[in-house]
Amino acid sequence: MSSPTDPAGGVVDGSPRPLPQPWLDRGEHLVPEEGACLMEAVSAAAHLPWSDAPACTHPVLALLARLVNDASTDPGRQRLTTWVPVLARADVEPRHQLLAAARVAAACTEEALSWGPSLLLSHLHGVATLVLRHELAAEDAGPAGVSVGGRRHRRKVRLFVAGPAARAVEASVLASRRLPAARRDDALAGLLRLGVEQVAYGHPVAAD
Repeated sequence: MSSPTDPAGGVVDGSPRPLPQPWLDRGEHLVPEEGACLMEAVSAAAHLPWSDAPACTHPVLALLARLVNDASTDPGRQRLTTWVPVLARADVEPRHQLLAAARVAAACTEEALSWGPSLLLSHLHGVATLVLRHELAAEDAGPAGVSVGGRRHRRKVRLFVAGPAARAVEASVLASRRLPAARRDDALAGLLRLGVEQVAYGHPVAAD
């Protein structure tokens, strides 16, 4: 029986969804006729304008998906299509944007550090963890603890997403190069799974 957290079953949040099976390529494509990366396939599945950064996916998770797509081998990349339905519904409310970004950054860097030591990854993990703790404390304080209407908050979100969170995801994917080639696709898919867990559900999901 398919569950809401089973993208392989084509069901998301209880609603049946056809599972797209595009042939995924590396890089950006201007039009569908040129091919598609994972996030471009997501934009098509979500019936949004063609883009590798559709509004239906949290920007840090979308970046992770693009990087994993490009770093995977051709066979490994095709297996990523099972995540299309989930990624098509993987955005969060404005007041949770910073929390989700910090969770993805912290989870990815923690996983990448398990592959071997790295001063850069350790630093980025520390930054993400500090932001995560702050945001969790704000969440515990209730709606009054998280201000989303002010320019200062929006700027904080924008700077963290484009700065430390993006660098954390990039460094984590890059760290996969230190792994044996035979393990790399699984490790990259594991990073994407972690990202999805942090943004879409907050608990483990099954992609196979």
